[in-house]
This record gives sequence, C-alpha cells and structure tokens, in this order.
Amino acid sequence: VTVLECPGGPLVGQYTLTPDATMPFAHSIEAVRFSPDGRTVFGWAAPGGAVGQWDVASGRQLAGRVLEPESLKSLMETDPEDERPIEGFFSEDARYVVAIDQMAGQLTVWETATGRRVWSLRTPQWLTSGCFSPDGAKLAVGRMSGLLQIWEPRPGRLLHSLEGPEGASIPQAFLQKGRILVSNHADGATRLWNVATGRLIKRIDRRLIVAWSPDGKRVAVLSARDDLTIHSADGLLPEPAPDR
Repeated sequence: VTVLECPGGPLVGQYTLTPDATMPFAHSIEAVRFSPDGRTVFGWAAPGGAVGQWDVASGRQLAGRVLEPESLKSLMETDPEDERPIEGFFSEDARYVVAIDQMAGQLTVWETATGRRVWSLRTPQWLTSGCFSPDGAKLAVGRMSGLLQIWEPRPGRLLHSLEGPEGASIPQAFLQKGRILVSNHADGATRLWNVATGRLIKRIDRRLIVAWSPDGKRVAVLSARDDLTIHSADGLLPEPAPDR
C-alpha cells in the first residue's frame, strides 16, 4: 500500500502486509480504506483473505488477521494466476470488508477488527459490485441480470429488489445521509432510488456518471471518448429532506 499527500503527491509511506504464524501467506492488496480520522489505513489482500491495518504516520503494522475462511472457500481455492474477477471493498468507516466473487455469485462481509464473518450471499446469477451506506447499515449489490438489491448485512435482511434494464446494474453510492442510492445500468443511464421505499426517483440519460463527491455536489462524467470531466450536480438530486 502506498500513501501520497495531496496536492503535489509527496510520498507519505509504503506499507506491507507482513505474514506471521497465523497468516502464512502474502498476496497483493486489492482494496484500501482510510479510517474516518485519516490516521489509519486498512488493506484487503486476495485471494488468501487477510486484512492489514497500519498507522499512517509511523508506518507501523497495527494488525494483520486472516478472515474466517468458511464462506471464502471458492476464493481460497482460486489460483493466484487466475484472472477471475474478485472485488474487495470496505465500508466508509472501515468497520466491514467485503469480497465479491462475481462469476460464482458469492459475496461475503466480515468485521475488519475481528475477521469474523458477518453475512454471506450466494446466488446462481453473476454479481457486479456493491457499496455501503455511510453508516454501514445497508449494502447495495448489483447483478448482471439488471437486478439491484439493498440488504441489511445484519441480520442479512433483504430490504428492496430494484428492477433495472437487462444487463449489468452497478451501485455507485448512497447520498444524502443514505436516503438516495445511485446506480448505473446497461442502457447507459444513471438512476436515483429512494432507499426507504425502493421507488425510482429519477433517471439521468445521455451521461455516464462514474462517481459522486461525498456531499453530492459534484459528479465525474465519462464520455464516449473516455474523457473524464467534473460537473456540478445542481438539478440532478432532489432537495434533501430535513433531518428529524
């Protein structure tokens, strides 16, 4: 893991997941996440299924633990040279880490601090990717069939199944404190969903939005020529509902 200071890019530190007796392997880091205060960085290594934790300032490894392998069997048996698509990502607060074996239709959630398995999803359909709500309580998961689902990993409860067009549905982000889910679809449109009701709020055509700023005020748009531009999100989102 390499951390750079922005802007300008001076090197802050490089961190290596060091194997030990309980973690007798070392694999490439596939996903990283800073803690909310920026003092700690976490890394997920595949296919062995391990999580590392480092102090950003000193570079000292604070923890390195193997994730419970029970539901990671297909990942553990994957040949490191295999090009099988496996995605890993953390919740915003780095409390959870997720691995998605896209071709196997398998998703697993672990606690970062303990390595304990929280929840697993198995489906005969290919999966695409996922994203957490800001509080980590909800997880959106996309499928190649066009289906988009919102789950509560604890206790593994399905909240909504959202029907998109046939083809890959890709959840992007939860906005407005988790009230709106943004997703991209095979028809080239971006869709906004009401998380509480599961209803479609809005469809945005003719621009492929690939990222939103955390405050929802700016979007990154990818053109047909692969040009990436930043735009104001004014008019794209409904007015935020007042906090109760």
